Amino acid sequence: MQDVYELAPDELVAICVNRSDYLLTGILAILKSGGAYVPVDPENPADRIEFILTDTHAKAVLTNKVYEERLGSLAARMNMPLEYIDDALFLQKLADREVNNLPMTAAPHDLMYVIYTSGTTGRPKGV
Repeated sequence: MQDVYELAPDELVAICVNRSDYLLTGILAILKSGGAYVPVDPENPADRIEFILTDTHAKAVLTNKVYEERLGSLAARMNMPLEYIDDALFLQKLADREVNNLPMTAAPHDLMYVIYTSGTTGRPKGV
C-alpha cells in the first residue's frame, strides 16, 4: 500500500470523526500532506456514508477507534484503507516522520475540501 501521507493535489481523504481535537488534527494533516479532505458525519446513515465514499473515490478514511465497527466493513468492501487518528500505531507513524515542514505542493486552484449537501433531489451532492 502506498503511504497515505503522500497525497497529490486534489486527492481526497475522508475524515469521519466526532467534533474534537482529532477532527482539527486530521484536517491539518490532510492539508499539510497536499490533499483535500471530505468531512463525513459519523452519525449519517450507512448508505449516505457509502455514497460519499464511493462518489469521492477517497484514498483513505481517517477516523477514530470509536467508529471502527461502523466503518471497517464498508472500507474493506471498497478496498479503502482505514487510518485511526487516535491509534498509537498511527501516532507512532507520525512521530517517525521528519519534523520539518512539508514542501508546498498545493496551488491556489487545487481543492481544499469537498462537502456534501443534501441536494434538492434528496441525493447528496459534492461541492
